[in-house]
Amino acid sequence: MSQRASSLGRLLTTAFVTASVAAFSALVTAPSVSAQLTADLEVEFPEGFGLLSNVRELPDGRVLVADPLGQILAALDMDAGTMDMWGREGGGPREYRQPDAVYALPGDSTLLVDLGNGRLMVIAPDGSFVRSRPIAVGGGATPGNPGGMQIAIPRVVDGEGRIYFPLRAFGGSEDSTAIARVGWASDVVETVARYKPREVQQSGSGGRISIQALPMSPEDDWAVGLDGTIALVRAADYHVDVIHPDGRVSKGPEVDHTRIRPRDAEKQAWLDDAASSGLSIRMSFGGGQQEVQFSRGGPGGNRSIDDLDWPDRMPSFRSGSTRIDPEGRIWVGRSTRAGEPSLFDIFDGEGRPIAQVTLDPNSSIVGFGADGALYTTRTDFVGLQWLQRRRVR
Repeated sequence: MSQRASSLGRLLTTAFVTASVAAFSALVTAPSVSAQLTADLEVEFPEGFGLLSNVRELPDGRVLVADPLGQILAALDMDAGTMDMWGREGGGPREYRQPDAVYALPGDSTLLVDLGNGRLMVIAPDGSFVRSRPIAVGGGATPGNPGGMQIAIPRVVDGEGRIYFPLRAFGGSEDSTAIARVGWASDVVETVARYKPREVQQSGSGGRISIQALPMSPEDDWAVGLDGTIALVRAADYHVDVIHPDGRVSKGPEVDHTRIRPRDAEKQAWLDDAASSGLSIRMSFGGGQQEVQFSRGGPGGNRSIDDLDWPDRMPSFRSGSTRIDPEGRIWVGRSTRAGEPSLFDIFDGEGRPIAQVTLDPNSSIVGFGADGALYTTRTDFVGLQWLQRRRVR
């Protein structure tokens, strides 16, 4: 993988699109915006990865990455282009299978999502694995009682180390679902907000349940800041609701925009993303016991665009793209045509749009660092992801 990634990197070094910023003015109720940001490319790591969903900048400036498709957990020196592997593959107390994501914890520790072993692990600042807990929270779940057990795969971890995750319904589709929060040492699940999930299709036989998302189904997106602020990006009219730590709620203005009609290229891109990054959860019930297995890489690789029913319009924004940076700004990735530059709308802490950032095509934000560092990935034509460090000024 290293040789392939390096050769592809040399071939594609001229393919960068310089990050630029345009004032965000397509608004209905908000005044025109003159503030601008830049996100200048500083360095791209010379090795490609299979999938990076979240990275963590370490106190010494290195970047900790977890790649579930490449079975990699490593600290990267972005400037030197070197990689220091952490741990090893396996099922033991200091091992992992499909390391899925890493998040900062208080005290410079790190939370690792060990997807293949179904557990969350705490890594000390020196790289040692110190303790773990199961991903599944609670117990007693059955097909008719999905609330008995919840799958606490983190979407965000706040500054206090609290884990935020979507409550997953295993008994059918719902018009709304909850954002849940749980502490590391607790099984008490709190509901902190509600949002509209994507529409799904469900099938089952022999005690097994299969749930698949409908293609390009509009859904609310969300993110949580370090202080516990919750940003809810509403799909119905594209605006941002902000729930502040003191319970106050701010509603931002509706964003005036035109939703894109999907072509074959956008449909194929959706299928490719589902095949590489989709989360598979297999649950079986029998004999009074339950079994849960996780893996990254959902169905899609053996399907064609003609096998599915597609909507007339794409969602306004990309599912799972929303993030809150250390300054409290809310970044939302817009839906764009395949091959076109990636767009991110930026909102302030009250949900008001302030700018729009343009990055390389097929780019995603995977983390923030000190002094305005922005970490992004660029996906190339063979599906490899290239980690970049940018500087927001």
